[in-house]
Amino acid sequence: MNSHFFEFIYSELIKSPKSMKRKNLTLLHFAFLLTVSVAVFSCSKDDAGNSVSLPDYLPTSISSDGIQIDSFQYNSNYDLTKILYPTGNNTWDSYYTFRYDSKHNLTGYSWYNNNTYSWSDTIVYKDGKILDIYPYMQNSVMVYDTTVFSVDGSNRIVLMGSKDTVRGSDFKSLNYTEFSFNGENLSQVKALDYYNSGYTNLETDTWKYEFGNKLNPFYYVFAKCPAIAVIFQHWDNMSFLPVGKNNITKATETYSYNTSADQSIYTINNYYLSGTDFFNKQEVVENGNTTTLTYNLVRTVK
Repeated sequence: MNSHFFEFIYSELIKSPKSMKRKNLTLLHFAFLLTVSVAVFSCSKDDAGNSVSLPDYLPTSISSDGIQIDSFQYNSNYDLTKILYPTGNNTWDSYYTFRYDSKHNLTGYSWYNNNTYSWSDTIVYKDGKILDIYPYMQNSVMVYDTTVFSVDGSNRIVLMGSKDTVRGSDFKSLNYTEFSFNGENLSQVKALDYYNSGYTNLETDTWKYEFGNKLNPFYYVFAKCPAIAVIFQHWDNMSFLPVGKNNITKATETYSYNTSADQSIYTINNYYLSGTDFFNKQEVVENGNTTTLTYNLVRTVK
């Protein structure tokens, strides 16, 4: 089996993420949720339960093997307002935009393809859950569905979907992704997809992580709005992006389908912005192959 990790290749990046959003949830490849928080600075807490600190640096772009694959924009409050993607000929015509309320809670996001509006999702916070309400076409009619994310007391997503089995007249199905933490770091992600309709399909994809003690510059963006992390990890299929407190040093993926199984091991070499504990470059090594991820960081003004 080919590893899921490198599915963020350029051809995937220029597709409409909404088409990815409709794919089977068994393809959740949460490869590198690299982890959370920065250590200094004043904290604020909002209605969504977010308690985060503004770091000294924030990411403004990501490159893979020297090719820039996205760009970030912020407002004066350092809320993430736009993520842009290259669409060829060095143009950046496809992008997400993000909406916030007066307390800086994420309330929704929209996707534009080639500078043309495509769709919008709405984010609702309710009873310890984050609801992503999204539109799609069914029999030429626009209808809406909801993806539910359960969060813990630290505002971290711990479950996507439900562990309740769905039963129909001739089938049973179960589909969820579960996140486990060790302190402030993500230690495991397990995606499970089960379907039985006269035959049984059972697919699992489990990632286990080891981490160091250096800092992740993406923490502020993702911890403040965990729904944004999900956009990257699943909808946009850019699963190598960091979410937790510290730098990942190793990741082990175990993928199984019914009775077959396969394992991949990734070693991550981290490099840091001079004079800081923030990584700005990572070498991901798997089976003798190396992919280099570089992050441009900008200093914040407090």
